[in-house]
Amino acid sequence: AMDLSVSSIRREYIDFTIPFLETGVSAIIKGESKTNTMFFFLSPFGFSTWAAVLFSFVVFALFLTMISKLSPYDNNGKVRFAA
Repeated sequence: AMDLSVSSIRREYIDFTIPFLETGVSAIIKGESKTNTMFFFLSPFGFSTWAAVLFSFVVFALFLTMISKLSPYDNNGKVRFAA
């Protein structure tokens, strides 16, 4: 099977069904370049987003550390504390 794009000329001769997805043609072109800094990879998000990511990372790490310290099965699956 081959895809046929719907054009006005083809529409005159072919009875197309209603399309369930319409897409257009697009191209990506290089825009004006800003001065590259050492931290250019941080630019897609703002400061508050990166602060929230860092805060979440620290909270999650502390949570996992606390769970690991309280779990009796932390020592490679062996019982850590005898009951």
